[in-house]
Amino acid sequence: MKIMLFFVLTIISFSACKEKTNLEAEVMAIHDEVMPKMGAIHVAKKGLRKVLAKIENDSLKPEILALISDLESADEGMMSWMHKWDVPSTDPEKTEYLKKEKDKITKVKVDMLLSLENAHTYLSKTNKK
Repeated sequence: MKIMLFFVLTIISFSACKEKTNLEAEVMAIHDEVMPKMGAIHVAKKGLRKVLAKIENDSLKPEILALISDLESADEGMMSWMHKWDVPSTDPEKTEYLKKEKDKITKVKVDMLLSLENAHTYLSKTNKK
């Protein structure tokens, strides 16, 4: 009976560890998906700054500045998230931390992708002119 109880507890323990490992892998997968887009953010900012420098119509500048600001915020969001990444070593805190970090990195992902999409849309319109 003791052996069976030990076996059941061992399986439960491994399942809990696997869940935490999976959660950490999910968080890192989101990070790894969008981290390579940091270069695209810098390229988009550079392109928008070139357009901004050539614009003679001041009424168009706020839109471009807002796009640049969104890209900078997305960039800062990723850098800040990475800087604060510090997984606790104890199990209950680790799981809670990873759940919160998954939410945070998901927001970073959305911010990055949306700011890039908006910048690319604007740049493609200006390049057609």
